[in-house]
Amino acid sequence: MKIRMLNLYALIKYHPYHSSTFARYADVTSELLWAAICGEEEMTTTEMLGIAIHFKVPMGVISCPRLIWLDKSSYRHRMMVYRLAEKLDAIRAAAMSGNEDACYFVRQGGLEQGDSLISDFQDKGKVLYCRYLGTLAFADIFGGLGTTHKPRGLKAAEQKGGAV
Repeated sequence: MKIRMLNLYALIKYHPYHSSTFARYADVTSELLWAAICGEEEMTTTEMLGIAIHFKVPMGVISCPRLIWLDKSSYRHRMMVYRLAEKLDAIRAAAMSGNEDACYFVRQGGLEQGDSLISDFQDKGKVLYCRYLGTLAFADIFGGLGTTHKPRGLKAAEQKGGAV
């Protein structure tokens, strides 16, 4: 199988969502998605944009014919990996304190995936950008589950009508 859309293939490989989810947001069948990845079919700009918007991936990453890498020599890339490590540490601490969402993340191999990426980045000097995006998405899904916040609303003086 000759892969043409290398970054999209890598994103699907490392992302926590199944390829059928990518196909759904591209508004194509799974078969067409894989045919496009293999170069047998073309994806339209609108179809690629559906993936880019939903998965928060730059459009240029999906359409780029070459693999995109995070390089250890780049300060920006080092900071991206550092922030990922901080998220993983927060999830690890939450799991140790018994947070069920964080424990589920650990059981699903999220920490292993993240630690492996960080180790490869430090040892080999580079990792695939789409591997980073997939790992970050996995951490973001579970990292935010245990947090609670107060929803935005009107102050008592600003409410219009109704009980005060």
